[in-house]
Parts: sequence; structure tokens; C-alpha cells
Amino acid sequence: LTMIISFEVQIIKDNVIKNKKNFSQNFSYSNNSNKFSLAQYEKDIEKNLINKIIENINTYLLSL
Repeated sequence: LTMIISFEVQIIKDNVIKNKKNFSQNFSYSNNSNKFSLAQYEKDIEKNLINKIIENINTYLLSL
């Protein structure tokens, strides 16, 4: 299984897109027959991927 999370950031000024950038993270993992454990694991993966993307977005915005 693979989880992919993507965000698009747009910088808009005066209703005009000045800059646009996509941020994406993915993670591959094995299936688990215990569906409760799998769901918990997927939540943890999702949180980690989102946190990585947030760090990347912050770095990007600070570089502008």
C-alpha cells in the first residue's frame, strides 16, 4: 500500500496568482490483516506526512 498526501500552495495578490507550488509526501507500507491496527498505523503515517509537508511549506514561505 502507498499513502500519498499532496498540497498546493498559491500566493495571491490582488486576485492574481503570483506563485504556486506543489508539496507532496508518500509512504509505502505493508497491508495488515488486523484492520484496527492498520487504521491506527495509517493515522500515524498521515500525521507524519502532513507534518513533513508543513515543514517544507514553512521553509518555502520563509525563503520568499
